[in-house]
Amino acid sequence: EEWLSPWLKAMQEMFDRLYFTTPTGFSYISEEENGQPIHKMDHLACFVPAMVIEGVRHLPRHLTPSDWEEKCAAVTKTCYEMYHRQASGLAPEFVW
Repeated sequence: EEWLSPWLKAMQEMFDRLYFTTPTGFSYISEEENGQPIHKMDHLACFVPAMVIEGVRHLPRHLTPSDWEEKCAAVTKTCYEMYHRQASGLAPEFVW
C-alpha cells in the first residue's frame, strides 16, 4: 500500500513523457535527457511492458488507466520486431 501511489505516478509519468509511436506504427519507450526525450529505445526497455503488466494485474482494474495494457502490447510488438528483423535473430543494443 505504501508504494502504490508512487508506483502509479511513476508509471503514468513514464507513459506521458517517454511513450511514443512512430509514423510507421512502432511504439517505444524513449530515453530522456534534461527533460527532453531522446527518440531512441534501448533493448532493455523491452522489460518495461512486463513490469507494468505484472503490476496492473495485481491491482483492482479501477486503479490503472485502461490504455496501459494496450501500450504495453504495442511496445512488446516493437521489441519482437527488433529481434525478428535481424538476420542473426539478435536485437541491436538500441534503435533510433
